[in-house]
Amino acid sequence: MTSVSSDDYRYSDNPVAVEGFRKSFKFLRTAPCDNLLTAHPEFSGLWTRLERREKGTSNAMIDAGACKVLADRSEDQLRQRLASEQK
Repeated sequence: MTSVSSDDYRYSDNPVAVEGFRKSFKFLRTAPCDNLLTAHPEFSGLWTRLERREKGTSNAMIDAGACKVLADRSEDQLRQRLASEQK
């Protein structure tokens, strides 16, 4: 979901990859999502949710908007990356 790569890679030269990202963002915004798990815990807010759970919040791990937030953040990152490639 993140457009991380080597500095010399240009996403703007690979429209298939960009379209793949956009399809993934669209899917994440519409898919049922109550508990988001990501390869990097900070991307899903895991540490914050675990802290809330430790403080007694019974449903701290549930966040119905988590996938949409991830899609929005990831799309913004891709948009910034594409803009930086035009400079």
